[in-house]
Amino acid sequence: MTKKIEAIIREDKLNDVKDALRKIGIVGMTTETTPLTTLDVGKTTFISPTAVLPQLVTELSAQGVNKIILLSHLGLVEDRQIAASIPGIDLIIGGHSHTLLGDDSLKTA
Repeated sequence: MTKKIEAIIREDKLNDVKDALRKIGIVGMTTETTPLTTLDVGKTTFISPTAVLPQLVTELSAQGVNKIILLSHLGLVEDRQIAASIPGIDLIIGGHSHTLLGDDSLKTA
């Protein structure tokens, strides 16, 4: 670390950041309809994300995880329902519906 940066960042704050980074849980979810649209899912079982997420959040929190990220391929509507109904998820990174959330000028043809 350069001397200039060292002067700006207090060591205790840096340790807080390092500790927080060690306590991130990442959970991935996809639609229950995946077996209908995918050629071969093998023996994978697809269950309702809302049925399993509360338990996963509880288990991760019990392990000391303090930031939970949901990588979702459920769609915007379900992502919003999860955000409103399941506490403990800090960030949802969603896909599936390909909905632009932002300035309409960013749309491409």
